[in-house]
Amino acid sequence: MFTRDVDVGKAGGAWLRAMREAAGLTQREVAERVGLDYHLFVDHVEAGAGRIAAAALTRWADALRVNRAEFVTRLRGFGDAPRRIEAALVEA
Repeated sequence: MFTRDVDVGKAGGAWLRAMREAAGLTQREVAERVGLDYHLFVDHVEAGAGRIAAAALTRWADALRVNRAEFVTRLRGFGDAPRRIEAALVEA
């Protein structure tokens, strides 16, 4: 399984924020669904300053109510996101 954290960068963070808002979720709600102790981490990721643990990618997709395949496809579309994150979701 892919074990490196995923740096989604600013473009990916903006997309994650849009997905969160479309789902009608607060940053706190996403943090709870993902299993984070601090909702400020979601803010950091959305700002492009945080990294998502590879092991948490499926939880992020589920929390945002995005199909896992769509989630990875979209993240792969951002030039600042690693291309190998698909393996983490495929194997989950």
